[in-house]
Amino acid sequence: MFRLSKDGNSYGLLHHFGRPAGDGANPDTAVVQGADGALYGTTFFGGTNDAGTVFKVNTNGGGYGLLRMFTTNGLDGQNPDAALMQASNGALYGTTYSGGASNAGTIFTVSTNGGGYSILHSFRSFAGDAQSPLGALFEGKDGLLYGMTYSGGSNGVGAIFKLAQAGTNYSVWRAFLSSGGDGQNPRGRLVLASDGAFYGTTWNGGQSGVGTAFQIYPPETPEMLGAEETGNTAQVWFSGVSGYQYRVLRSTNLVDWAGLGTVPMPVSGVCTNIDPAAPMAGAFYRAAWVP
Repeated sequence: MFRLSKDGNSYGLLHHFGRPAGDGANPDTAVVQGADGALYGTTFFGGTNDAGTVFKVNTNGGGYGLLRMFTTNGLDGQNPDAALMQASNGALYGTTYSGGASNAGTIFTVSTNGGGYSILHSFRSFAGDAQSPLGALFEGKDGLLYGMTYSGGSNGVGAIFKLAQAGTNYSVWRAFLSSGGDGQNPRGRLVLASDGAFYGTTWNGGQSGVGTAFQIYPPETPEMLGAEETGNTAQVWFSGVSGYQYRVLRSTNLVDWAGLGTVPMPVSGVCTNIDPAAPMAGAFYRAAWVP
């Protein structure tokens, strides 16, 4: 592990992995800086079981220590191949490429002092579950953790999954397709852009078979179904997720938007909103999920 000043003049080694024996070995991804200023990372091999480690080190190279050495016994994860992330609850979250109940990888959490380690999900090698994650997790505005796996899903070419920080409510959000030009085998992480959509890349697939860049909106994103205006009253229909809150907005120029209030989505998944003061010259309407 090394440190380099931005002007390139100050270079130094912070840590030599594998010294002493039992240390982490072969880090395969980036370190992340925690809220405490320390750096956290993973190694693919190393530890007393040579199944990978989670480590912590200060930016000056001091305070180095292992927070977790993955085991080869039981259902523990093995061989982490993605960066860690620190969630809003302060805990570290990560994935392992292998290990777990089906040797298809795991999702784990550990605190910054090495305590609180637990497996939140073991990816399964059957029933369409995601398998073998290679990218870091990401926390959405809804507080859920999102990630991608290189393989698995109903078509065996990767999937996008989500779960709560406590490990509950795990689900495969989207399985990539093995035909039709869809992307396949994602290796990286999702990012949330200012337009509310997630963006990512796939290693394979696409029209030329060499990967894709894709956009996907969260399932909470509403879909506009229609609008009808009578005089100065307008009705707007849109769909969404039952129980979620949505804000309705109006504009006459597609630049300046005025909020018309927040409404809950009913059990039916379709909401009708009334605008009693619709502009006589017409207007544009949209709805947005309120996280």
